[in-house]
Amino acid sequence: KIVQQKGYLKSSKQTKVFELFLEMRTAGFELVPFTSECLVRACGNVSAGKEGKSVHGCCIKHNFMNSNYIYLQTSLVDMYLNCGLLDFGL
Repeated sequence: KIVQQKGYLKSSKQTKVFELFLEMRTAGFELVPFTSECLVRACGNVSAGKEGKSVHGCCIKHNFMNSNYIYLQTSLVDMYLNCGLLDFGL
């Protein structure tokens, strides 16, 4: 299912990413960095800032924000940019 999420992202099927995540949670799967990255990217693609912030909070809670998950961190910055939520202080 995790690999399916990446495929759905590549084919611009963000709603499928969210549906698969709900299926995974219902089945008892734990949140992992790769899934978090897919969710964050999907949120950015559809400008779902509120949901993206929620995923970001889960990433912090699960300690995914360390330097080993650079793709996740980059996806978070991209999501905040796409949602217009990154303040440059200009």
